[in-house]
Amino acid sequence: MREIKFRGKRPHNNKWITGCLVEKGIHAHILGNGHWEVECATEVLRDTLGQFTGLIDNSEEKEEIYGGDILRAMNGDNFIVEYLTDWGAYKIYRPDGSNTRCLNDLRVDIIELFELRIVGNIIDNPELLEVK
Repeated sequence: MREIKFRGKRPHNNKWITGCLVEKGIHAHILGNGHWEVECATEVLRDTLGQFTGLIDNSEEKEEIYGGDILRAMNGDNFIVEYLTDWGAYKIYRPDGSNTRCLNDLRVDIIELFELRIVGNIIDNPELLEVK
């Protein structure tokens, strides 16, 4: 079973934080860093939220893959990670919308086989979304 956690950017310093998602009205907050009281939740920008997929990339750092990440295959193609409510699963697809794959079907062995690595995310690196 995968760990359920989220990441989001803080509005006051534009830094990422990971932990448990808490929603208060229209605001999103993340609990983490050893502080588990709702009063200690850190506000994050809702449009930066991404959920941990349960998968790790193929880099030496073994980074956690979140919704909104951009992965690069060994052939240089970039793929966007996105959660689809209709599918109940994550998908990856090229910035032009082609080559859609269900990420849940990819599993760790495919990530290793194609050497998928995180090269950025849709918030911090929109230039990686440009179609070649």
